[in-house]
Amino acid sequence: MPKVVFFDLFSAPLPYLALKDSLEKNGIEFEIISLAKEVNRGIPMSSSKYTAVSVRRSVYEIERKIERIRPQLSGTTMFGITFYDYELAHRLLVPVSRLIKEKFPEIPLVGGGPAFNSNPRGYYVDGRLDYAFRGEAEKGLPALVRALAAGNREMLGSVPGLIWRRGNELVVPSRPFILPLEEVKKSRFIYTRSKNGRVMTYMERGCPYACLFCSVMRRGKPVPLEDDEIIAGLLHLARDHEIKGVQFTDDNLFYDKERACRLFARIINQGLHKRFKFTSMATVNSFLTEGKDGKMHVDVGFMEFIKKANVTAIRLGTEMLDDNILRELKRAPYTAVQAIKVNDALRSAGIEVGNFMLAGGIETRAVDFLRSYYNATAKNVRHRGFYYPLTMIRGYRDSPLYRKAAREGALLSEWGDAISGPQAVGTEPHYIAPKQAELRTFFARHLAGGKDQFSTQDLEDVAAFAKTVAGHDPGIPPLERKMRKLIGIRKARENDLRARELYLFGRLTHAILDSKGIEFNNANVNRLISDPDFLMKTIPLLNEYAKKHQQLSRNIEKLKGRARLQAIKKLRDTTSFGMHFQRL
Repeated sequence: MPKVVFFDLFSAPLPYLALKDSLEKNGIEFEIISLAKEVNRGIPMSSSKYTAVSVRRSVYEIERKIERIRPQLSGTTMFGITFYDYELAHRLLVPVSRLIKEKFPEIPLVGGGPAFNSNPRGYYVDGRLDYAFRGEAEKGLPALVRALAAGNREMLGSVPGLIWRRGNELVVPSRPFILPLEEVKKSRFIYTRSKNGRVMTYMERGCPYACLFCSVMRRGKPVPLEDDEIIAGLLHLARDHEIKGVQFTDDNLFYDKERACRLFARIINQGLHKRFKFTSMATVNSFLTEGKDGKMHVDVGFMEFIKKANVTAIRLGTEMLDDNILRELKRAPYTAVQAIKVNDALRSAGIEVGNFMLAGGIETRAVDFLRSYYNATAKNVRHRGFYYPLTMIRGYRDSPLYRKAAREGALLSEWGDAISGPQAVGTEPHYIAPKQAELRTFFARHLAGGKDQFSTQDLEDVAAFAKTVAGHDPGIPPLERKMRKLIGIRKARENDLRARELYLFGRLTHAILDSKGIEFNNANVNRLISDPDFLMKTIPLLNEYAKKHQQLSRNIEKLKGRARLQAIKKLRDTTSFGMHFQRL
């Protein structure tokens, strides 16, 4: 029996399970080998920071594991690896792909995944692959295995979505292959399970939007799995009492509101909302509805309904909080104000919200970028929302935005250098650069410093940039003044947090010395805090406790009257730390 082995580097086996079904139906054995632990030894998954040294460490650990399990890999017909097109994946997947080919030169190596929609030639060549698939591979992979087993290369031309070499010619399909609608609808409910009692699954494929920065392969109305299959799958999961949550990985779960309401109504009727917490991703316009006045309004009723179904967290593809950037990149049918209102309304409904953000595109002006950055950062600083850092757009080579940027010379390298034109081969990250000279230089300087995101930590740097371009647009000086105010709020809170930590640290050391019958004085305190074990155990706990206390304090500030006094008393009774509220 032919055997296909896929290596999973990022603990993301969900895409492989659809392949597993397809291969096993065709009499082909399938195995997934996780390399996530080896990756984690070099690059912790909890961190976005990595270096060339940490990448090499991960590759070294992967090489050691492959050598350990080499006997287990005997009889393998084909190796496979999924390529993603974000920067870390590029840094890690290309050398790992080369390593596998070096260790097993006689066994065909096949690639697949999103990277082959955006840059098929580059990843094929850099990864030293024998074959790759552009698009969905459930039909093509079994056909490839059969063709190779038969020793008939003439059959390769009919394998859907296949990238391969015909002599010196690299054959690349002009479009990603997508499965027929009916086959997607009839797909089986699949899921992967994590150690924290949560499973990941999906309920549809496709995206109805045409964002310029995206290279999604299946455009158009999302194709859903059948409702009966989804409900049956969730009922199956409900039998396992260790599973507490279900994460839907769909980007557009709520795009079709009628279908979403129908499905979540069945979830409620089956009592599954009492069994699981549900999380998902969504777009802003999924939570807008047209009112009687012909204008778009926040659909509060829909939010309350999905909250009733126990949807507890949503990640929104907000992307920008400036109307000009929204029109340029998303052709969005909503405004920045509406996006903010959706975020606020979801939070009011009791749903945790995280907003994905982008820095801007080719036509973005300094005032556009600063407005979007300020709107997101103000929400973060004032704790009225959570917006991820504004990320510079990676130029996926098959996206309309990349092609436009290449024509107009609006590309930057990962170190901020200008890219002269389009590159058909290669997987090095390219970033979209604004045409406005001052903003372009600011982006380039940020990249040269090793960062491709603008977070709350960059507030002072962004405010300084705003000051240098204040004369370019009358809208910039007010934004700079508002950012200076945010800097003051942040510093005040940081000072407050440090004061809390020092106070708690003093109380803790006093209690420890007192319990041991030791006098509380400077000499004895210095001896205690010079113990590394004491510091290692107490500092993280104190920091966490101080942050929790700061959050409780902020909650109290929102209260009035008797409720406020009762909350202050409770805080003081439980922590002996609330005296500063007496003067409020």
